[in-house]
Amino acid sequence: MTSTGVTATDADGGLDLSAAPSAETPRGRRGHWAAVLWPGAAALVTCLVWTVLESTRLGIPAPFEDAAMLFRYADNLAAGWGIAWNAGQAPGVTDGATDLGFVLLLAPLTLLGLSTAAAAVVVNLAAVFGIGATFGVLNARLWRRSRALPIALAALVGGGPVDRYVLSGFSPPVLGLLLLGAFTLAALAPLAATARGATVGLVAAGAVAGLAGWWRPEAFAFGPLVVIFGMLLTAGARRRVFTLPLVGCVVVPFAAFVAGWIGFRIGYFGQLLPTSAVMKSGSLHPENILFSLQFYGSLLLPVIGALIAVALGRGRDRNWWVAGVVLATPLLWVNAALPDYFWDKIGVSVAPTIANVATVVVFVPVVVALAVVGRRDRSWLFPVALVLFSTSWIVIGTTLNWWGRMQWPLVPVLAALAASHVVDAWARTPRVTAEHPVRGRAVPKMVLAALACIGVVPFHLPAGSYFESPFQTSVSAALGAVDTSRVRIATTEAGLIPLAVSGAALDTYGHNDRAIAATQGSALASRLDEFRPNVLALHGLPPDPVSLADCTPERQRGVTKFTERWSEMVSEIYRSAQRQGLVLERLSETTPCETWSVWLAPDVDPQVRQAVDGLVMPGTDVPVGARGQGS
Repeated sequence: MTSTGVTATDADGGLDLSAAPSAETPRGRRGHWAAVLWPGAAALVTCLVWTVLESTRLGIPAPFEDAAMLFRYADNLAAGWGIAWNAGQAPGVTDGATDLGFVLLLAPLTLLGLSTAAAAVVVNLAAVFGIGATFGVLNARLWRRSRALPIALAALVGGGPVDRYVLSGFSPPVLGLLLLGAFTLAALAPLAATARGATVGLVAAGAVAGLAGWWRPEAFAFGPLVVIFGMLLTAGARRRVFTLPLVGCVVVPFAAFVAGWIGFRIGYFGQLLPTSAVMKSGSLHPENILFSLQFYGSLLLPVIGALIAVALGRGRDRNWWVAGVVLATPLLWVNAALPDYFWDKIGVSVAPTIANVATVVVFVPVVVALAVVGRRDRSWLFPVALVLFSTSWIVIGTTLNWWGRMQWPLVPVLAALAASHVVDAWARTPRVTAEHPVRGRAVPKMVLAALACIGVVPFHLPAGSYFESPFQTSVSAALGAVDTSRVRIATTEAGLIPLAVSGAALDTYGHNDRAIAATQGSALASRLDEFRPNVLALHGLPPDPVSLADCTPERQRGVTKFTERWSEMVSEIYRSAQRQGLVLERLSETTPCETWSVWLAPDVDPQVRQAVDGLVMPGTDVPVGARGQGS
């Protein structure tokens, strides 16, 4: 019998999902709690193990540069200054807090005595646990299989790049929990025993989807999508028809959250889009779909491999090697985890091209095949969702960032969809017969292959990690140890360094400055003249007076690691330093033509000057004179 798109059969030990629940005993209630807590614990422990391993092996600090921007907003909000980059500044002047929900949550936690970095770690770990626990709820109410299924899913999701988000202070786990929660509520609503219960479930699904949009604005697009896929997954349960009033139960609370967000944005900040969206507005990256397919495909391959094996293997002995081949293919998609410059360094520049071709030639036909095979039992939902989510990032990337940490929150939803179809396909597979004698023997092999894949997913390779610059860490530590209330720092590194300064800061690239962002950097000169910094912390090509043997003018005009806009920004800051009388105090070079420098005004506080003099600069320290002349 099929009641939800997940099939239960007597031969397979399945249960009728529409059956009335039996009376609970204390032991039964403990079993229900265990069904939820064990998957949550599995996700949390897996994440913590990777967190400990990578924090000791790679030395990833918390927070990472972009996360530190959010922490500065949260600190100012907790101090009563509002959601502002600088104390006393109008919110609309900066407005770089893209993860608005994260800032609103961190601020009250800091009032309890936690630092923003510690609060972020606690919130993210709680969200990781919540994701695993939600898999447990899905298994208890929908899949009705062994507890090993949600535990394995929880370990898979907790074993991806999640530990790096936790270590670096980003918040994808929380958004992932919100989207998975909306999906789960929508999927379970049709299974409710009463029409009232179904209505409450749909209202909650719409509300959680709207809340996700407050966390990050792209969730206003993905929230409704995950709710739709959840509703479609169990659309046949109890023969309920999604009438217009039932659909309204989802739309009304979601629309209320959207309207509230728009009103808050315009009323508080004075504009709808955050500064980072203004900077990127209009850019089009059609290649995003390749990155997205590689990203989701690599992280979900254990589930995809199991789905292919049970959907196409039909219980024969080839199940194990079909799964093994599919589960080994993350090696084709390492481009999603390793940046291009990594391949250039080791002399294999063709690797990204191979990965992109492999994505199209191997992955897309597999997804299409799954969609065709599952056209009758709704297992087409997973491949359709995978392609739709990946394609959506082309549109979202025209305004918002589309990096892996932004895309990860959809991984738990995709994993839940794929697992639903694995359960359904497995239930439809014949048991041991003369024709299909080996279904049971294939299971251990598939499980071992899945576990092996979790260990070799390339997102745990060092080159795919977050690395903090020693310059940012050193400068922030030095300034954080002295009184910086009179410091006015302008910096290209608008994360850890401004977070360590209690005085005012100017983000010269514009992530946290509306005027610079809106003019694509043209307003930088006027903003510097208005801001009058007394400290500069810069990363870019060396200033003109400095002569470096390995950085000739010809080389500076050639290919460097800096974009044209970045170099123009740094040159404008150098000109402003000359106009305002700031002096080059420290300079170092890490690679040819890549320099890090600190400039000070003559009247800067002596303790700040002493802290800068004691800095341990990255790379090779270049001696500079009082007027910035290289020696």
